[in-house]
Amino acid sequence: MKKALAMILTLTLIFCAFAIPVNAAEGPGIAEPMFKDKFDRDYPDVAEFFETGGSYYRELAYHYGSNGKPDWALVWADSGVYAEEYAADIMFGRLFFRTDQAYPFIFTYGVYNVAQDRFYDLRSIRDESLYPGMGRMLADMNIGHGGSFGADLRYAKQFLLSDDVFRNLEWEGEGSLIGYDVLYYHKTDGKTDWALVKGQTLMQLDWSAYAVLGDRVFTTDTGDIPFEFDYGVYDVPESVFVPLETAYAKGTFAGLEEALDELNLGSLIGDMDGDGRLTISDATIMQRCFAEFEEFRHDDRIEGINLLDSDSGVRYLSDVNRDGIRSIRDVTQLQRILSQFE
Repeated sequence: MKKALAMILTLTLIFCAFAIPVNAAEGPGIAEPMFKDKFDRDYPDVAEFFETGGSYYRELAYHYGSNGKPDWALVWADSGVYAEEYAADIMFGRLFFRTDQAYPFIFTYGVYNVAQDRFYDLRSIRDESLYPGMGRMLADMNIGHGGSFGADLRYAKQFLLSDDVFRNLEWEGEGSLIGYDVLYYHKTDGKTDWALVKGQTLMQLDWSAYAVLGDRVFTTDTGDIPFEFDYGVYDVPESVFVPLETAYAKGTFAGLEEALDELNLGSLIGDMDGDGRLTISDATIMQRCFAEFEEFRHDDRIEGINLLDSDSGVRYLSDVNRDGIRSIRDVTQLQRILSQFE
């Protein structure tokens, strides 16, 4: 019996030692690529352009078949051949864009199919059933943009192709997109007529600005591009993006103020404890501040350029009655508001 158990254990260890996972990926910058000679064969002009080689081609990950050998490889290539046209696309749940890379892969990434002995641009292999695990592989290696704020990439191509964004990308390069996501959809008669989006790039302006939208204050110290406060509205019928404060001022996007409240964006006027709600705690804190037992929150004073033409008069988050100053009257006004909730 003991001999039988020992033999089973030995066979198990041997199997584990030689078993190779069906879907195994290795990290970026693999030291000794397997298929570089194939790339140089198919794209000899790239190797000639770089002369010494090495920097123009990398194999980032491999997918292994049931025979324990790679059946395809995810690769990166830079040819030094550029174009002025811009492009954006969504593949495998990831957002890709380029400002100038044109050859051999428009988004710099491709796949080498071992059985077919051929390289493919990433755009031409959208069917993940042919390349299982591709989406997860791209996400794990942070290739492309999955929306660093979330995963909803609707209207993302239009966002990247908008003039303001591409003007920034041309200036800063491919890494300038920080994130993109759709936060809210508004529908009329069952059809989406506008969407609230969050989109950021690394392009920033050295200025301070603010806007009072309803009961909420939005501020910035950098003036991000394309949206000063990171948020914008996508007008579906017009196929254009509008900065949040501009959309609010236009007054044509029904339900926008309610959406800001629902998502708790910006800073709520009178919210002294920063929990996104108006409660008796806020009135208590405000009273203690006026009695000099506490200090107002560090961002209570609103500073910068008002980006709206109309002046709300609000200069403090504690200015509940909106008379331009903070006083005990604001506590009284907040208590009146709270009494309506009871």
